[in-house]
Amino acid sequence: YTFLGSADYTVIDPDKLVLAPFVLTRDGPTSYNMAEAVLFRDGDRFYGTLTNLTTDDYNSLIFSIELNSIPDLDGDGIPDIADADVSDGLTVGEWNITEIGYVWGGTPSIGYSPYLGWISVGSYPAIYNFDFEWIVVVDTPTAPDTAYWMYSPTMGWIFTHSNWGGVFFYGSTGWQKDNFMFPMP
Repeated sequence: YTFLGSADYTVIDPDKLVLAPFVLTRDGPTSYNMAEAVLFRDGDRFYGTLTNLTTDDYNSLIFSIELNSIPDLDGDGIPDIADADVSDGLTVGEWNITEIGYVWGGTPSIGYSPYLGWISVGSYPAIYNFDFEWIVVVDTPTAPDTAYWMYSPTMGWIFTHSNWGGVFFYGSTGWQKDNFMFPMP
Protein backbone atom coordinates (compact mmCIF):
# COMPACT_ATOMS: atom_id res chain seq x y z
CA TYR A 1 0.00 0.00 0.00
CA THR A 2 0.97 3.61 -0.50
CA PHE A 3 0.13 6.01 2.34
CA LEU A 4 0.14 9.78 2.05
CA GLY A 5 -0.26 12.41 4.71
CA SER A 6 0.95 15.76 5.92
CA ALA A 7 1.25 16.77 9.56
CA ASP A 8 2.24 19.86 11.48
CA TYR A 9 4.99 19.14 13.97
CA THR A 10 6.67 20.64 17.01
CA VAL A 11 10.37 20.26 17.78
CA ILE A 12 10.74 19.32 21.46
CA ASP A 13 14.53 19.03 21.28
CA PRO A 14 17.04 17.74 18.68
CA ASP A 15 16.04 14.16 19.53
CA LYS A 16 12.23 14.43 19.65
CA LEU A 17 9.43 15.64 17.36
CA VAL A 18 5.69 15.66 18.09
CA LEU A 19 3.32 15.26 15.14
CA ALA A 20 -0.06 16.96 15.48
CA PRO A 21 -3.14 14.82 14.67
CA PHE A 22 -3.52 14.38 10.91
CA VAL A 23 -5.23 12.34 8.20
CA LEU A 24 -3.35 9.51 6.49
CA THR A 25 -4.77 8.31 3.15
CA ARG A 26 -4.18 4.95 1.50
CA ASP A 27 -4.40 4.46 -2.26
CA GLY A 28 -6.93 7.23 -2.76
CA PRO A 29 -10.30 7.02 -0.96
CA THR A 30 -9.34 5.17 2.26
CA SER A 31 -8.30 7.48 5.09
CA TYR A 32 -7.31 7.17 8.72
CA ASN A 33 -7.41 9.81 11.45
CA MET A 34 -4.08 9.67 13.26
CA ALA A 35 -3.61 10.73 16.88
CA GLU A 36 -0.77 12.95 18.06
CA ALA A 37 2.51 11.01 17.83
CA VAL A 38 6.01 11.33 19.25
CA LEU A 39 8.97 10.57 16.97
CA PHE A 40 12.43 9.88 18.37
CA ARG A 41 15.77 10.47 16.64
CA ASP A 42 18.21 7.67 15.93
CA GLY A 43 21.18 9.15 14.08
CA ASP A 44 19.84 10.71 10.89
CA ARG A 45 16.29 9.32 11.10
CA PHE A 46 13.19 9.76 13.25
CA TYR A 47 10.89 6.87 14.11
CA GLY A 48 7.70 6.29 16.07
CA THR A 49 4.23 4.78 16.19
CA LEU A 50 1.03 6.23 14.77
CA THR A 51 -2.29 5.35 16.36
CA ASN A 52 -5.37 5.19 14.10
CA LEU A 53 -8.48 6.75 15.67
CA THR A 54 -10.80 5.83 12.77
CA THR A 55 -11.54 2.16 13.47
CA ASP A 56 -11.69 -0.37 16.27
CA ASP A 57 -10.13 -3.07 14.08
CA TYR A 58 -7.03 -4.14 16.04
CA ASN A 59 -5.05 -4.87 12.83
CA SER A 60 -5.31 -1.29 11.63
CA LEU A 61 -4.91 0.60 14.92
CA ILE A 62 -1.13 1.04 14.84
CA PHE A 63 1.30 2.06 12.10
CA SER A 64 5.04 2.43 12.41
CA ILE A 65 6.57 5.50 10.80
CA GLU A 66 10.11 6.46 9.89
CA LEU A 67 11.41 9.75 8.51
CA ASN A 68 14.76 9.31 6.81
CA SER A 69 16.99 10.99 4.22
CA ILE A 70 16.49 14.31 6.04
CA PRO A 71 19.09 16.91 5.02
CA ASP A 72 21.78 18.02 7.48
CA LEU A 73 23.13 21.17 5.83
CA ASP A 74 25.54 22.10 8.61
CA GLY A 75 26.87 18.55 9.05
CA ASP A 76 26.45 18.51 12.83
CA GLY A 77 24.68 15.13 12.88
CA ILE A 78 21.26 16.60 13.73
CA PRO A 79 18.80 16.50 10.82
CA ASP A 80 17.70 20.00 9.82
CA ILE A 81 14.07 19.31 10.75
CA ALA A 82 15.08 19.37 14.45
CA ASP A 83 18.24 21.52 14.35
CA ALA A 84 17.86 24.93 16.00
CA ASP A 85 21.04 26.27 14.35
CA VAL A 86 20.85 25.19 10.71
CA SER A 87 23.31 27.04 8.56
CA ASP A 88 24.52 26.29 5.09
CA GLY A 89 27.67 28.34 5.54
CA LEU A 90 29.03 31.82 6.00
CA THR A 91 27.76 34.79 4.02
CA VAL A 92 30.75 36.06 2.05
CA GLY A 93 31.79 39.64 2.79
CA GLU A 94 29.70 39.94 5.96
CA TRP A 95 30.05 39.38 9.69
CA ASN A 96 28.20 36.16 10.55
CA ILE A 97 27.08 35.28 14.08
CA THR A 98 28.06 31.66 14.68
CA GLU A 99 28.33 29.29 17.66
CA ILE A 100 31.86 30.65 18.21
CA GLY A 101 30.98 34.33 17.90
CA TYR A 102 31.35 36.63 14.91
CA VAL A 103 33.18 35.34 11.84
CA TRP A 104 33.84 37.44 8.71
CA GLY A 105 32.91 35.32 5.68
CA GLY A 106 35.78 34.95 3.23
CA THR A 107 34.14 31.94 1.54
CA PRO A 108 31.04 29.93 2.56
CA SER A 109 33.24 27.82 4.87
CA ILE A 110 36.37 29.91 5.60
CA GLY A 111 36.33 33.08 7.64
CA TYR A 112 38.17 35.35 10.03
CA SER A 113 37.39 35.29 13.75
CA PRO A 114 38.55 38.25 15.89
CA TYR A 115 40.00 35.83 18.46
CA LEU A 116 40.63 32.58 16.53
CA GLY A 117 42.15 34.07 13.38
CA TRP A 118 41.57 32.39 10.00
CA ILE A 119 39.43 29.28 10.40
CA SER A 120 37.35 26.83 8.42
CA VAL A 121 33.92 26.21 9.93
CA GLY A 122 32.65 23.80 7.26
CA SER A 123 32.90 20.80 9.62
CA TYR A 124 31.65 22.52 12.78
CA PRO A 125 31.94 21.60 15.68
CA ALA A 126 35.36 20.64 14.29
CA ILE A 127 37.12 23.84 13.26
CA TYR A 128 40.31 24.00 11.24
CA ASN A 129 42.53 26.81 12.54
CA PHE A 130 45.19 27.60 9.93
CA ASP A 131 47.90 28.01 12.61
CA PHE A 132 46.90 25.22 15.00
CA GLU A 133 45.10 22.69 12.76
CA TRP A 134 41.98 20.87 14.02
CA ILE A 135 40.14 22.04 17.14
CA VAL A 136 36.79 20.66 18.29
CA VAL A 137 34.36 22.97 20.08
CA VAL A 138 33.19 20.94 23.07
CA ASP A 139 31.13 23.50 24.96
CA THR A 140 29.59 26.71 23.65
CA PRO A 141 28.58 29.40 26.07
CA THR A 142 25.22 30.93 26.75
CA ALA A 143 25.00 34.72 26.59
CA PRO A 144 26.45 36.87 28.02
CA ASP A 145 29.38 34.51 28.75
CA THR A 146 31.81 34.03 25.88
CA ALA A 147 34.24 31.49 27.32
CA TYR A 148 34.78 28.29 25.33
CA TRP A 149 36.08 24.78 25.99
CA MET A 150 37.72 23.19 22.96
CA TYR A 151 39.82 20.12 22.36
CA SER A 152 42.86 19.73 20.11
CA PRO A 153 44.36 16.33 19.29
CA THR A 154 47.85 17.86 19.60
CA MET A 155 47.40 20.33 22.49
CA GLY A 156 44.69 18.67 24.59
CA TRP A 157 42.06 20.76 26.34
CA ILE A 158 41.82 24.44 25.41
CA PHE A 159 40.10 27.18 27.39
CA THR A 160 39.62 30.59 25.79
CA HIS A 161 37.45 33.67 25.90
CA SER A 162 36.43 35.75 22.90
CA ASN A 163 37.51 38.95 24.73
CA TRP A 164 41.06 37.74 25.41
CA GLY A 165 42.37 38.82 21.98
CA GLY A 166 43.27 35.26 21.02
CA VAL A 167 44.89 34.16 24.29
CA PHE A 168 44.11 30.61 25.31
CA PHE A 169 45.26 28.11 27.89
CA TYR A 170 45.88 24.53 26.89
CA GLY A 171 47.29 21.22 27.97
CA SER A 172 46.16 17.95 29.43
CA THR A 173 49.11 17.71 31.83
CA GLY A 174 49.25 21.32 33.02
CA TRP A 175 48.13 24.70 31.71
CA GLN A 176 50.27 26.51 29.16
CA LYS A 177 49.54 29.82 27.45
CA ASP A 178 49.46 30.61 23.71
CA ASN A 179 47.63 32.98 21.35
CA PHE A 180 45.51 32.10 18.32
CA MET A 181 46.16 35.51 16.76
CA PHE A 182 49.90 35.69 17.47
CA PRO A 183 51.13 32.11 17.91
CA MET A 184 54.19 31.70 20.11
CA PRO A 185 57.17 30.03 18.43
